[in-house]
Amino acid sequence: MHLPLTTLTFPDFRLPRREASNLRGYFADTFGQDSVLFHNHTPEGYRYNYSEIQYKVIDGVATVVGIGSGSKLLLQVFGDVDKLVLGEQTLMVNTKELAMDQVELVIDDELYAYKFLTPWFALNQENYAQYRETKDADRPAFLDKILRSQLIALLEGLGYPDTKEKTILAKGHWRPAKAYFRGQQMQMFWGEFMTNVKVPSLLGLGKSTSRGFGTVVVC
Repeated sequence: MHLPLTTLTFPDFRLPRREASNLRGYFADTFGQDSVLFHNHTPEGYRYNYSEIQYKVIDGVATVVGIGSGSKLLLQVFGDVDKLVLGEQTLMVNTKELAMDQVELVIDDELYAYKFLTPWFALNQENYAQYRETKDADRPAFLDKILRSQLIALLEGLGYPDTKEKTILAKGHWRPAKAYFRGQQMQMFWGEFMTNVKVPSLLGLGKSTSRGFGTVVVC
């Protein structure tokens, strides 16, 4: 399965990772009337599908990634982005770079190696409690199971056919980490993993991918 992927970067600025949330807020406020994909909110509530537009700070660089329908939307608004309003600061955009690609999403017969560039927000309230109750020796396998479910969510959210008929493999090496989300310190993870799902680099896995968490890249 091939999908369009667009990456918009702003190389003039060096930002802390936490600004990904403000980057999302700016695009949502500025272009949210054009499509729900900019913010994932509908009149009925939150849209829980996989985020097709994701906001990140990678090595200090503000980055917006669009895949599928999100890719086309980024192309449409590219010319209108002349500033970034991030919280209390306004940054005038002198340089912006746009990269377009066709990427492959596939469940394969071979394994691929990935690592997380930003903290993996693996746990929700329910499975965090389960994680705390799990013995230390069993926690890696517990996280592997969660990763498999998140890979399935990515595949189904992007329209991959017959996902339930496929076997998804995932095994990782995990290092606990703490990161702030909405002002609270949360349990997250760094790590590397192997899977038979070919995931395009710079897409996110787990919770709050639209705010830059769980960004993966090929090792």
